[in-house]
Amino acid sequence: MFTVNDLRAGLVFYHHDDSDSTKDFIIFRISDGHHQTRHKFPIKILPKDDSPPFLITNMLVEVLEGQTTLLRGSTLKASDMDSSDDYILFNITRLPQAGEVMKIPGPGLTGYPVSHFLQKDLSQSIVYYRHLGNEVFDDSFEVVLSDFHDPPNFSEPQVIVVHIEAVPDQPPKEVPGSTRCLVIKETQVAHITRQQLHFVDQESPDSELTYTVTTPPFYTGHYSSPDAGRLFLVDSVPKFTKDSNAPVLRLFTQHAVNFMKVAYMPPIMDIGPYPQYIQFILSVTNHLGKTITGICFNITLMPVDNQPPQVITNALTVDEGGEHFLDPEQLQLSDVDSVLEALHVELRREPQHGVLHLHGHPFTPGQNFTLQDLINHKV
Repeated sequence: MFTVNDLRAGLVFYHHDDSDSTKDFIIFRISDGHHQTRHKFPIKILPKDDSPPFLITNMLVEVLEGQTTLLRGSTLKASDMDSSDDYILFNITRLPQAGEVMKIPGPGLTGYPVSHFLQKDLSQSIVYYRHLGNEVFDDSFEVVLSDFHDPPNFSEPQVIVVHIEAVPDQPPKEVPGSTRCLVIKETQVAHITRQQLHFVDQESPDSELTYTVTTPPFYTGHYSSPDAGRLFLVDSVPKFTKDSNAPVLRLFTQHAVNFMKVAYMPPIMDIGPYPQYIQFILSVTNHLGKTITGICFNITLMPVDNQPPQVITNALTVDEGGEHFLDPEQLQLSDVDSVLEALHVELRREPQHGVLHLHGHPFTPGQNFTLQDLINHKV
């Protein structure tokens, strides 16, 4: 009980219990000592933002190995008694170990990793978890929820669990830009580099990515020879030059290619006057046995004119006082690395008892003729 004087003196208080109620009322019985009446006194409670957000849905996130999955609003959802759910902030306090949380603003747009996101971002379908492709199949990250009150109200840490579904292991893949071709002079040896041969595999390090030479080097044109060169290990020869004793290389790794340990040696014998085209076929296998076959490597072999012409002569029989055509039977000309049309014969010393004629005119020292002149009986 209290009196009007207590009211006037400011001694009567209503103290709210700090619950989330918004309405209350009091029933007073008012008496003057002889008569009394009852009165309902309504109370309206203004809300105060003093409650942190809380998770109402926290479902397991599932994603394929190496893939990206949407964090749906139905998978991860929070609520706040005192403020708008849209602006609940998910602060990532412990990052995932096998992937990353990222925002992708729209189709075809580039995504980027984030350290926080809003409930509104979840409902707008722009928050994703991306698995990095390593061999980890269980992951999680931790979030603390907060509202936009000043200062914010923070929830207890919440753990979002991610399960990664393993996919069948993929074979190695070729790095874009690998040329798989080599242009080399016939007198040189050349490294096979990763600019020319480069495969990668997410499951295997380069030291366990193995190449097998399934078809040794062979000529692809009309030229025919059993020796089309060889692959060899650089450490197997004393000098980085053509060496017929170099062991033929059949197996090597991407690691060996990266460190310039694999090289190609052209044929020991001369290839002739024209460029020759050579191929060899490889397969590549990762440590799990996944293999790609039929990898074709092309080599263009450029000729080098470093051999002198070869000459075989046969005696010429002439009647006394007579004459005789000089033809390829008496003067056999050849050159392994020049076309025959390029061969010229220069007269250094005239005969002592006769005269050479070319095209009907006396042939003098310093002049020369060709193999075609011999064939056409011009000498």
